[in-house]
Amino acid sequence: MGGVGKTALVAKFARSHHQEFEFIIWRNLRNAPPLEELLAELLQFLSESQEIDRPTPLDGKILQLLKCLRDHRCLLILDGVESILQNGSETHVGGYRAGYEGYGQLLTCIGETQHQSCLVLTSREMPKGLSTLEGEALPVRCLPLKGVTWIEGQQIAQTKGAFTGSEGEWAAFVERYAGNPLVLKIVASTIRAMFGSSIAYFLTLLENSAFLIDEVRDLLEEQFNRLGRLEQDLLHWLAINDKPMTVEELQEGVSYPLSISELMQTIAALQRRSLIEITIEQTTYATQPSIVLRYATNSLIEQISWGMNQQHEIINKPKQYESADTKQLTDPSHKNNKVHSVHTISPQPQFSTANELLTPARV
Repeated sequence: MGGVGKTALVAKFARSHHQEFEFIIWRNLRNAPPLEELLAELLQFLSESQEIDRPTPLDGKILQLLKCLRDHRCLLILDGVESILQNGSETHVGGYRAGYEGYGQLLTCIGETQHQSCLVLTSREMPKGLSTLEGEALPVRCLPLKGVTWIEGQQIAQTKGAFTGSEGEWAAFVERYAGNPLVLKIVASTIRAMFGSSIAYFLTLLENSAFLIDEVRDLLEEQFNRLGRLEQDLLHWLAINDKPMTVEELQEGVSYPLSISELMQTIAALQRRSLIEITIEQTTYATQPSIVLRYATNSLIEQISWGMNQQHEIINKPKQYESADTKQLTDPSHKNNKVHSVHTISPQPQFSTANELLTPARV
């Protein structure tokens, strides 16, 4: 999830271990640079500004980069890898955007090839193809970042100033926002400005409320916009029930045909994005972090309210101004009816992590 501290952790790692590397290269992928452009920059830097042969084929450039990684001890950091991955597809979670498939070839080659360098990726999603290379005894490692403890969260919030609150109140405050460092900083500023720096006052006023500060809402909206329909439906269904749910209960909650295989793939994808938590007792249960639950609840309410308002406007529209599109929307039998479909989903809605991937190479 955004704000959990992926970039900060990697920056700290780079500072702490810089003496172990000849070269440290950090590239931000948030603007989705084409692979050819990235490779050209890397090769120019690693060749120490000497003129090098740059073959036209992509394979040749990747081979040249691999040679540099073998010849030199390099730390290569690619930050924000989710920017080159697809949005909203349950069937291609971690798949690359059109035109960026070459990145998959690059990462696979680095993970499979013997060299003395280290590649670190930060991403909210696992890039496709790396899961087969990842494991405790394999060259690729995946480190999912969890939220901070209440003591750590207290220290983070207090960088904004002094606050009043008991241990229990601090623990409730940090748990409410899933220990997300960025979110805790944002909310701490609001508590200082509007709640007299009182954690207790803030928690009491917002008890049982799904209210989210705009900056926090924007952060979660960015994450939700990357999800496919099924992923959003499952999160909404969990929010409606507001309790741990089994795989069977989740399958029953979706009002369209869904195989166990599809469901398990979707649950795994949501877990990798830190949008659900899995607990295993006698059976497997799925729950949402409290901050995700609040966002999903707000999102669901807004979608239902929008549908009701649209229907109300259509019903009250003067007949002489009724258009063909309006008739399509209000006629349940029409194949393009949208308003009717919005109001027939209840109680089973069908609305359309933050992972930190550390990828040391073989040494």
